Amino acid sequence: DLEWVEASGRGRVITYSIVHQPPSPAFAADTPYVLAVARLVEGPQMMANVLRIEPARMRIDLPVRVIFEERADGFRVPQFALADD
Repeated sequence: DLEWVEASGRGRVITYSIVHQPPSPAFAADTPYVLAVARLVEGPQMMANVLRIEPARMRIDLPVRVIFEERADGFRVPQFALADD
């Protein structure tokens, strides 16, 4: 039995990678960027980019929150920001 549950969007980083080689030329201007997996306080884990952080500041257990970045045609992509940001 599945059900929708509203999540707080807050969690802590459990692992991350600093991407230096873009997966395609479209991402070249964004490198280096941080891709992280965070465990939300409600339990599920999710993967997203961590925005507005210097890669050298990344740490395991860093508190993050989900934000939504708007893309073309109003499409919104979940991303992470520092919880105190």
